[in-house]
Amino acid sequence: MLITVAEAKARIDSGVVPLPPERVPLETALAEGRTLRQDVEADADSPAFDRSAMDGYAVAEGEGVFRVVGSVRAGEVYSGEVPLRPGTCVRIFTGAAVPEGTIRVVMQEESKAERETVVFSPGALEEGRPLYLRRRGEEYRRGGRLIGEGTRVGPVEASVLAMGGTALPWVGRRPRVTHVVTGGELVPPDGTPRPGQIRDSNSSLVAGLIARAGAALVRQVRVGDDGEALRREVGQATAEGSDLLLISGGAGEGETDFGRRTLEEAGFGIAFAGVGMRPGKPTIFALKEGVPAFCLPGNPLSHYVAFQLFVRRALLALQGGRQEAAEREAEVEWDAPVSVRGSGGRETYHPCHWQIDAGRVDVRVLHWTSSGHLVSLLGANGMLMPGAGSSMKSGARTENNLARLVWWP
Repeated sequence: MLITVAEAKARIDSGVVPLPPERVPLETALAEGRTLRQDVEADADSPAFDRSAMDGYAVAEGEGVFRVVGSVRAGEVYSGEVPLRPGTCVRIFTGAAVPEGTIRVVMQEESKAERETVVFSPGALEEGRPLYLRRRGEEYRRGGRLIGEGTRVGPVEASVLAMGGTALPWVGRRPRVTHVVTGGELVPPDGTPRPGQIRDSNSSLVAGLIARAGAALVRQVRVGDDGEALRREVGQATAEGSDLLLISGGAGEGETDFGRRTLEEAGFGIAFAGVGMRPGKPTIFALKEGVPAFCLPGNPLSHYVAFQLFVRRALLALQGGRQEAAEREAEVEWDAPVSVRGSGGRETYHPCHWQIDAGRVDVRVLHWTSSGHLVSLLGANGMLMPGAGSSMKSGARTENNLARLVWWP
């Protein structure tokens, strides 16, 4: 019996357990897009002291001509008499600690220095003008949470970790993935197909999707329609400690579809075999001692959709990622002239390209009529699932033009 996409996701979420965490250098966590497995708290206030936000002069009370009594650069501490006396100021640079007694910083553009004195432009000292001071702790306080467990480390996240002194963060281990490609019709990309043959495109597609999901592809092999070869590869993957097994093709029930049989013979329990979706209906998900395995229908469009909805979700779960990092959804209006064919109640996913244009979500559906249409994926950065029975003309606005947009952060 087919289950819904939501039920399939729930079974993946309940069955996949995060791998043990490990500590790696911050630069490794950034380069590999690792997932944090710890909350990181601030070890100090930020800023840690009152700082100047501009190059200029740190001034005390007073008006008219000010006497310059010293200077301080970023990384230094003013060594003169404090607090500053009325009518005095200190030459200061952006990021430097302001001396005690400073009431504001005046930009150097509003200053005219003459030897040991300085005169400020009219209005520069008036109440209500910017102070150009960054007060201690205005960004965050010591002990506050800077970044949470389950966050994927990107450039900004790495910068925050560095600011907090976390040079060796605890992160999720990269899942090791074995990819076995079935299909006697496949030849390598550099081969010349004979009549009845096609080049293997799924291997390249899967390798890229695995890398983007933060995992490591440790083995990728073609076995044709050889059931015995498939059994050997599945056995080798489990023996060598692969964290996820992915089989391309063989998800159906034909004579050369060995996916389900092979997984069951290897001791995997089938969590689901068949999802009420289009494309990707025959998708299989199985588990053995915490190791997930997927068998995806061989057509490339099915591969793309099923991988993004299910396999990517499992890979992020293995890394300890948050569920909201797996995918995002939004309800959008669409006006693409796409006719949604009857699919027996199955949810139909259309690869699409979306962008924000003039404050509106602009969705361009990528036309396909067959799950074998690989070129239809060019430019895809999400999927659109129109409401049941939608069939609209360009520019139309009807009750049925609401659709669910799914994309991946």
